[in-house]
Amino acid sequence: MDTSGSAEAGKKTIEEPAQRDLTSMRVALDIDDTITRHPEFFAFLSKALIDSGNEVYIISFRQGQEEVEADLAAYGISFTEVILPTNEDLEREGFYEWKAVTCRRLGIEIFFEDMPEVVNKLDPHVLALVPFDADLGRLTYVEEHVTGSIDSPS
Repeated sequence: MDTSGSAEAGKKTIEEPAQRDLTSMRVALDIDDTITRHPEFFAFLSKALIDSGNEVYIISFRQGQEEVEADLAAYGISFTEVILPTNEDLEREGFYEWKAVTCRRLGIEIFFEDMPEVVNKLDPHVLALVPFDADLGRLTYVEEHVTGSIDSPS
């Protein structure tokens, strides 16, 4: 559809990865300070996603596959696969970068992650959803990144 001359012509669109399968999503969940903040919600969400044909990956810095899977079972979390790093993975990729590299390798589209240091390393097409913890302070925007206003959006 030609949108030249219309209000749509100036709008930016988010590019999707070329290999995107429109029949299912690949969603990743962090455990600590994400799933653990509201286990009931993530149990419901993960089950609904799996039951509707989507893939749910647990990507965590934790160690101990069996213990992690036991914790997830206790929380009621459904998942496709649990991915934990080795020390070699973290040394090779970098601590915060490891999760971003893992998301890229798996084709993750949506990531529930509490650490801004990780979120900032994700590819731009990944939708990052960050649980807000009021105990850690108020959510603020860094002014240099705000480029528009209600009257003149960027």
